[in-house]
Amino acid sequence: MIKSETQSGFSLQPDLFNKMYDDIKDSIKQIKKKIDVNNKINENKKRQQDEAAKKEEEEEKNKKKPKPMTRKTKIMYTIFFSVVTMICIPISIYFSSSLLNKFKKAFGPQVDLKLKLPSEPGSIPYTKLTRDQYNKKENQREQKFSKSVADSQQKGAGRKRRQKGVSRKYQRGGGAGDEAGPPSSTADGGFTNTKIPGFPHSAAENDNPLIQGFGNYFITYFSFVRWVGVKFATIMNDAWFKDLEISKGAGSLSVDKFWDFLTITHILPFLVLLSIPLTFLSSTIALIWASINNQFILMPFFLICSCLSIFLGGNWPSHLCLFYKDIYLVSSGSTSTIETFKIYLKRYKFWWLLLLFLSWGINIWGFMGGGFSSSSQKISREYDYIAWLVGGFGVEIFALIIGIIGFGDMFTSAI
Repeated sequence: MIKSETQSGFSLQPDLFNKMYDDIKDSIKQIKKKIDVNNKINENKKRQQDEAAKKEEEEEKNKKKPKPMTRKTKIMYTIFFSVVTMICIPISIYFSSSLLNKFKKAFGPQVDLKLKLPSEPGSIPYTKLTRDQYNKKENQREQKFSKSVADSQQKGAGRKRRQKGVSRKYQRGGGAGDEAGPPSSTADGGFTNTKIPGFPHSAAENDNPLIQGFGNYFITYFSFVRWVGVKFATIMNDAWFKDLEISKGAGSLSVDKFWDFLTITHILPFLVLLSIPLTFLSSTIALIWASINNQFILMPFFLICSCLSIFLGGNWPSHLCLFYKDIYLVSSGSTSTIETFKIYLKRYKFWWLLLLFLSWGINIWGFMGGGFSSSSQKISREYDYIAWLVGGFGVEIFALIIGIIGFGDMFTSAI
């Protein structure tokens, strides 16, 4: 080894420095090698994790992916909806007939009693007063007020002026309204009994202010909802059904025949559907109005309960009111409704059959033919789809055409 001494006496060893340099260089190489190995290991782990996550995601997608509808399910749905259509068409005709009879009666005085929708809070079934007794009471009140106003205006006038200027209705004992009328017999019971007051309306006559508040609440609610129904029927009577005669729709082709057909097949079904949001909206408003009108102690309680039921409870009282409306259409005046139903069922029998067969064809096309297939539900076409379509739609339409040709048409038969 070559050594060299410096002036200070230290010796230099170049080989030693070279060896140290080589060792450091080798160490750096080993460190880089280990880093590369670790990086490869991490990359492999990450790749494996990504592959596992991707595989798991694909498995989840496959699980969530809707399975194709089976043949058994298609047949079940086709038959089910075809039967439902057979039930819904007569129900629709019945509801339209019921609404038609009610629209035709919605005119003149005491319309609400004719429709069995009493909307006057001061009479039966909300109080013990009949409608005539209530009207008499209101007339007496108006006469008393008018008499007091007339007396104050004519105070100090002479006898001659009183004889010439005072109307008979302002004199003591004058006016037909002072005589008690017989109890009203307009109502004949039914779904909305207008003869007998009962619970919960009778609670308004209780001496307890809390119980009285509950009674007033239900009086306001039901009278308001019924009042909206009466107004709707009155408007429809003035707009369309005032001069509509069922008998004019019978016979051959004519303008009356056209309007009769259009009314029972399009206008009335639309109005039946319109009555759903109308009833729901009127019930929602009535819930708030009943919480305020004629209320004092229980006003905050009713307001809170109404808001909670509307916004957090799915507005369940209004859904019950829709059920109330359907029962009313089914039961009120059922005798006349059945007669009207029979007339229109027979008069336009070919039209109802056409709707029925078309609905069958749509069901077969949608389920057996795959017409209802979507991204959420895969429905493939069955091999015997044509046979289903011919047997469930084509044969019926052919029979309908033969019936129209051979047994008369829907516009010339007199009913």
